[in-house]
This record gives sequence, structure tokens and C-alpha cells, in this order.
Amino acid sequence: MFPDNGTLQYNSIAVLAMMLFIFVIGLRMDTTMVRNAEKKVLYAGLFGMALPFVLVIRVVVYYRGLMNPAMSTTSSAVGLASSLSMTGFMVIYLVLKELNLLNSDIGRLALNTAMVTDAVAFNAILLFETMKQSSHDKSIIFKFMGSVGCLGALVLFVLRPMATWASRKTLPGQPVSQFYVIVFIMSVLLVGFVSDFIGATVVEGPLLLALVLPDGPPIGTTLVARTETIVELLMPLIYAQVGQIVDVSIVKFDSVDSRAFAFIVFVGCLGKFWGTVLPLLYFKMPLRPAITLGFIMGLRGQVELFTYLHWLDYGMLQREDFTFLVLLLLLIAAISGPMIAIMDKPIPTYTMHSNERRTIEQLPLNAELHMLTCVYDQENVPALLKLLDASHSPVALYALHLVELIGRAAPMFISHKRPKITGNYKHAESSKPIISAFKKFEESNKQVQIQAFTVVSPYNTVYRDIERFALEKKAYLLIMPFQMRCNEVRDNSRTTYRTERMVNASVVSHAPCSIGIFIDRGRHPTWTTTSSSSSTHCAAPYRVIVLFLGGPDSREALAYANRMVGKENVSMSIVRFVLSEENNKNKRKDDEAVETFVTNNLRKENVVYNEVTLKDGLETISIIRKLNDGNYDLWIVGRGEGVPSSEALVKGLSEWSENRELGVVGDFIASPDFNSTALVLQQHVMSGDEDEDEDEERDDN
Repeated sequence: MFPDNGTLQYNSIAVLAMMLFIFVIGLRMDTTMVRNAEKKVLYAGLFGMALPFVLVIRVVVYYRGLMNPAMSTTSSAVGLASSLSMTGFMVIYLVLKELNLLNSDIGRLALNTAMVTDAVAFNAILLFETMKQSSHDKSIIFKFMGSVGCLGALVLFVLRPMATWASRKTLPGQPVSQFYVIVFIMSVLLVGFVSDFIGATVVEGPLLLALVLPDGPPIGTTLVARTETIVELLMPLIYAQVGQIVDVSIVKFDSVDSRAFAFIVFVGCLGKFWGTVLPLLYFKMPLRPAITLGFIMGLRGQVELFTYLHWLDYGMLQREDFTFLVLLLLLIAAISGPMIAIMDKPIPTYTMHSNERRTIEQLPLNAELHMLTCVYDQENVPALLKLLDASHSPVALYALHLVELIGRAAPMFISHKRPKITGNYKHAESSKPIISAFKKFEESNKQVQIQAFTVVSPYNTVYRDIERFALEKKAYLLIMPFQMRCNEVRDNSRTTYRTERMVNASVVSHAPCSIGIFIDRGRHPTWTTTSSSSSTHCAAPYRVIVLFLGGPDSREALAYANRMVGKENVSMSIVRFVLSEENNKNKRKDDEAVETFVTNNLRKENVVYNEVTLKDGLETISIIRKLNDGNYDLWIVGRGEGVPSSEALVKGLSEWSENRELGVVGDFIASPDFNSTALVLQQHVMSGDEDEDEDEERDDN
């Protein structure tokens, strides 16, 4: 497949892939993580490097007479010790991404620790390259350092200003010009050539360029997106090159030098593990996550392959040593990967709070309602503020702007009340219009207190951040926006319908409190958040209809509606659907909830209650169609999944439901036939709930 006469060509392509790979991962690195690192991270990173380095050097000196000449030199010993003591941020990032652990606690800690080790490693590499140059001629050291300085000047004072200028020339929301993209990709090849020409490795120039270029949008994200595809196509050539060199048959596992080499590597790996774990235990970290981090920091990957190939080219390794190191790399990956997945298997956070059930129904009417609302963009905000304005009781709102992690490796959590501690605050720029709207609303509504945050995280695991934050803030209601299928309201630059559905479905499955899916039609002619007026209240009537089909979700919908009837401009219609042959035992709690609501509110002029007796799901849909006469601004309904009393009212209709997270009725209201905004509520029910009646409703089929 790879003939000998083509070795030069595919080796050159492999080097190109290597440079682009290092460049892409370098763009994802956030150097501010080192400056903001916790003390335990600094100690784990530094001690995790120092201990294996000292141990390996000591063992190499002791066994020098038993090792082959190539590995017994000072430069080889230092290089091997450095390789076994350092942990590449790039390797850690890729493994955590594969295991969906980027935004877990252990994932964040691992990335921070890896950044500390990389900061030290980059300087150590320069020192090592200087030692290598000076071993031939002492005068070369000054030429080498001068050349490195010139390369740094080229990157810092020419290429970085060009990138900053290109960012300023790119309008917000617009793609970066193809010309700029081509220029910076060619710059990667240029600095790679220069760094190799001056005697450094071919990857040091691209890494330096990536670290000084502005990360994030627009330049950073665009370069990552355009370069990743090229890297994925070319990286297999590097693995093919390694495969051609590796020859297991030449490794003499029973020879003295092989055993000595194996023992040195074992000591290095053991020192790396305990050098990471011991400082964490000293800072009172639990044993299990400390051991998990020890396995993570011992991982080896593409960076080590690049290093071994470089050493092989310079004669620091023989083919037998190279083969041995590659086999070791595969062995570490085979052991560490499954161990990390087992040791850090995600446990639902709410299981640690199993004695806390957070629902609106159980919360006293005059108590402050802690709400957590997530927004994808500023188009979600007006309808959410209108919903808040219609809430009568005091509300503590925590607003999370969800931003997909693109162009960076480390997730971020930004508090907009304390911007100075967030590190790279420029990533919060896209949140400014959203935060401004919430702040204006808070200023004109004394009963609402708002705290705004931005979460930059992978969308496939962002539900963990939402779950953790909801628990931390003791939220009773979590509201997620629902993206319309055909982009009825929003433009195509937003996250896709499918992606947001995935996020919503994950949150519904893992929510530690009651959750509402908010379907916004975007038609709010009497509401604006950009008005210069000092008041942001909605003076026009806000007409609400509640569909009560029975079960805990419907009771939660009724409980939330009960917090809106005290508002002067809110008119409320309650429609209860009852089966003619429904079992009285199953509807006892429903009767109590409805009776309490009616007793407290029926005398109010803005509340209307109706009860409809039905036979099947077709009649349910028929009644809902008749109610859809354009007279309501907001529909509130329970999700009703798994509740017999509710499912019986929609029997035969579930197969037509496209959005399971909305339930059958919620999905029907989300159809294009309805023009009103809707809120689909699901009440929080813990596993092992002792409420027998509720268990019968949810589990009896």
C-alpha cells in the first residue's frame, strides 16, 4: 500500500498533518487557565512532573551500563525523563472529549492540571533543544536562542496583529473571509518550516502561533473548523508511518537492556501516577477522583508519537527502543481508558440530594420561587420576560446563556456580576444583549431578582452543568426554550433544531427539579426589551389557558398558573378533561388540587373554570382544536408521560407525536396550527418516592 519509492511523499504529508494537528489543539488551549489555577492544581501539575523526572534520571544513571549506547547519553536520558513526566494538554483534551467528560468536575481539573504541565513543558523543550544544539558546538547555543527570538518576534509582532486586524474587519455574525483563512493556514506551514530550519522541532512553531492567535470567534473558531477536516484526513498517514517503523520481532524482551528500559519506563509511569495523586490527597480530595485524575494524567497519545519520531530522526532512539515505546503507549491507553470510564462513571447529581423534592406544587404560594431559565440566543428572551412579568409571587431568576463550545478546549462558566474572575471574558461578548435585557427587566420589577451567567460547554453534556447549577441554586423550576422545526422565528445562523432537541431531551431526563419546555412563537407586538422607557411591564391583557388532563404534571401546571392569577393584566381559563369511566382512586389528588385552586380563585373576575367529560383521545384533540380560536397568549399543559389518567385522554395519539419531550398534548400545541406561546411542565418525581398514590399514577399501566 505504501511503496518504498513513495516514502518521502507520504512522510512529508505526515509532517504537514502533524503541524496542523498541533496548531488546531493549540488554538483550543486557554493560557489563562494557568494564571487562574487553584493551588491543588498547581501542586498536582508540578509535583506530577518533578517526581517522575527525578526518579527516571536516577534510575537511568544507575542502569546506564546495562542500556544500549543510544539511550545512555545525557540528552536521551533527559528526553526520556521529560516524556514520561509531562502530560500533553492535547492528549488529555481528546480523551476527555471521547469520554464525554470535558465539563465534568474531574475533566475541568484534568484540563487545568495539563495546562500547568504544558506551560512548564514548553520551556523545558526549549531548554532541551538548546542542550542538544550546544552538545555539538558551544557557540551554536547563541545562534539557536537568537533564531528562537526571531521566530517569536515574527509570531508576536507580525502574525498576531494581522489576526487582530482581521477580527476587527469581520462584522459580528459574519464569516471570516476565505483570504484570511488561507493566509493563516499558510502561516502554520511557514512557522513550522522556520522552527525546523533553526534546529527546533517542526511542531514548536505552529504551537507558538496557535497560542498567540486570538482564540474563540471569529478567527479561532473559523480556523479550527476549517483545519479539523484536513487533520482528520491526513492523521492516518502518521499512524501508517509509525506502523511501518514498528517491528515487534526485533524487540528482545528477555535481554538485559530491554528489561532495564522496561523498568525505567515503569518507574516513570508509577512516579507520574503518585506524583499527581499525593498532592490531591493532601488537599483533601476524595480518593476515587484523585486516582481517576492520576490515570488521566498518565495518558499518552499523538504528542508522544510525534516526539518518538523526532528522536528517531535525530538518532536518540533505535528502532527497537521506538517499537518498545509505541507498544507501551498502546498498553497505557488500553488500561487507562477503561479505568477512567469506570472510576468516573457519571452519577446523577440529584441522587446525592434524594431527600429534596423540588416542585412548585409543594412550595407555599407566598414563598420566593427559585427559577433557572436557559436561553440559546436573544430571540428567546422577550417571551421569557413576558412570562416572568405575568408571575405575581416573588421570583429569584437565574439566567443561563448556553453557548456551544467551539474553537476552545476548556468549558467556561462566566458570572456576569463578577467579570474579573472569569479569565478570558471576551467569550462573554455574545451574551451582552441577553444580559442587558434581563438587567433592564430586573430594574423595573422589584419582585424579581435576576443573576445572569454564561455557560460555554459541549452541547452533548451541557445538561450536567444545568443540573449542577439547578441544585446549587435550589431551583424549583427549570425552563428550557424549544426550537421550532422550520425556524419559524429564528434565522439559520442559530444552532440546529436537532441539537437543541437533544439538549432539551437530556435536561428533561436528568432535571433535579420541575422542568418547563417553553415554546415561543415569537409574536409579541405589545412587548419590547429595547424600549427607552423606564418601565418594561406589559400593560396589555395576558390571556392564559391551562389544560388539566390529570396527574402530577397537570397539578404542577395548575400550581404555576396559581402564581399568575394575582396579576392584574392576567386572565386565566382552566379547562379540566375528565374521563367518563375514570377510576376515582387515581383522581383523588387531582380533585384536591383543582378544588383548592377553584376555592381560592373562582371569585376573581379574571379566572374561569370549565370541566369537560370525554370518552377518548379523539374527543380530547377535538376540544383542544375548538379552544384554539386565537384568544389565548399562553397555553400551559402538563407533559403527562407515564401517567395512566393522562395517557387515557390521548390514547391512540402517541404514535403521531414527534417531540417526546413535550408529551402528546404539548407536541400537538407545538404544531403550526397553533399561534400561541406554550409552556409544557413536568413535575419532579424522585426515584423511590414514598407517595403511593403518585406511584400508582406513574407506574400502573
